[in-house]
Amino acid sequence: MISTTRTGAVIRKELAEFRRNRLIVVTATILPIVFLISPTASILAIHAAASSAVLSKRVDYSLFLPLLVPLFVPATMSAYSVVGEKEQGTLEPVLTTPITRVELLLGKAAAIFLPAITVSYITFGVFLAIVALFADAPVASAMWHAPQLPAEVLFIPLLAAWAIWVGLAISSKVTETRVAQQLSVLGSLPPLALISR
Repeated sequence: MISTTRTGAVIRKELAEFRRNRLIVVTATILPIVFLISPTASILAIHAAASSAVLSKRVDYSLFLPLLVPLFVPATMSAYSVVGEKEQGTLEPVLTTPITRVELLLGKAAAIFLPAITVSYITFGVFLAIVALFADAPVASAMWHAPQLPAEVLFIPLLAAWAIWVGLAISSKVTETRVAQQLSVLGSLPPLALISR
């Protein structure tokens, strides 16, 4: 049986570790900003007189880029999760506690999932707010009536979950953080083929 107390302890430990790790904080801050600037600039550059084909293409592009946040942010965080403990020498003491492997992995996954989803939805919400406030009316209307919009809301947690489990699996098998992060980002790419169609 899974203990919520032990799993909660892992979540708290991981969140504290993420706050202390500068690379994780910088990555979780810079990536959403990068994936917010490009689609926002693309949408704000469209004029009301643009053809429907141009408008549709830009809306598709602008709704695709925010989906990279729930893939890349948790991929880099989960890549550090196990290999970071190996590098610091803290994995062995954790494994000697009465925590099970399932509780350890669930705690690590939940500690990544919560901030990654929060950052992803905030980034997406800021993007939609900027479009609503500053884009030309026909452009904003096309964005709000895009068929991808509800799918985007649904796909954010699914993409994050994929990236987390792929990252944790890779992190448990490699011995260096950079290799784990690169492979985790690479392992997060297959869902992009699915959502980019």
